[in-house]
Amino acid sequence: MSCFVMDTKSLATIADGIYMISSYGFEYAGIDPPPPLLDTLKNMGVLQRGVIDANKVYKALYRLNMMAYCGRYRVQAELEAPKTNMEKCSIFHCKKSIAPTDYIDSWHDELMPWHYHFLKLLDCWLYQTNEDATRNDPLRRAVQELRDAWQCYLVTSMPEYIAQAWGQ
Repeated sequence: MSCFVMDTKSLATIADGIYMISSYGFEYAGIDPPPPLLDTLKNMGVLQRGVIDANKVYKALYRLNMMAYCGRYRVQAELEAPKTNMEKCSIFHCKKSIAPTDYIDSWHDELMPWHYHFLKLLDCWLYQTNEDATRNDPLRRAVQELRDAWQCYLVTSMPEYIAQAWGQ
């Protein structure tokens, strides 16, 4: 197994996806955030009064990735995340306000490339943090639950899945 530190744009994009799913849930992304994710974010201090600080999520994702890398290769490194422009790292094809409803409903009516891109980023981060030093971290476990829910959402939203008869 190997490990690398993901680039800041990819980590910030994951943080933005977590922010969007945790803040707006089903209406915006097609799934509700898994309760362990919200609990973990609250315990980390990045979820306060129902609002998530995506920049703090980014920093936590980076820190855990760097800890895994350092543990894997037995090196010392700065754990503080480099600054990044969160505005340029949205996983979603565009950011508009929550209104109008018909626009929001279309976010999860049809699977788009960003759905799969987000899953691939989650898979990569989970692989990179699957090291002894970080494997059991609460944030990693919570992101794993989000990834599992996201993958399930993608599979059950595919036309091929929907077209199959129930129980036959």
